[in-house]
Order: sequence, then C-alpha cells, then structure tokens
Amino acid sequence: MTNRARGLYVALSEDVREDDIQPIVNAILCLRLVANVDLDIADTSDFVARNRIKREIADDFFKILDKLK
Repeated sequence: MTNRARGLYVALSEDVREDDIQPIVNAILCLRLVANVDLDIADTSDFVARNRIKREIADDFFKILDKLK
C-alpha cells in the first residue's frame, strides 16, 4: 500500500510582511487539492535563533581561517 500525504509544509527563505504574502497565499489556494493555507507568524524567538546560528557559522568560519594561517 502506498503512503498518502495529508499536507505540505512550505518554508520561506525570509520573513515576509503579512500584507505582502497575501498574493502567494492566494496562488497556493488556487492549486488543486489545497483546502487551506495558514500563516506561521515570526516572533522574537525566530530572530534569536537565526542570529545565534549566524554567529556560530561565523565563529566556525573564523576558526577555519585561523587554522589556515
């Protein structure tokens, strides 16, 4: 028996204002089999997590550069 999907999750490449995202929501709603689209609103924890990851990547990058000297 084949598995069946009940939904899809879409992640945006960056945070988008609610009023700017509406055309994308409308386009998704036009697709066949789409019943609903809900927004996941970004909050401060998203901001903190993104910046922490950026900092860790930068730290790792500088460690690698340091070893190349």
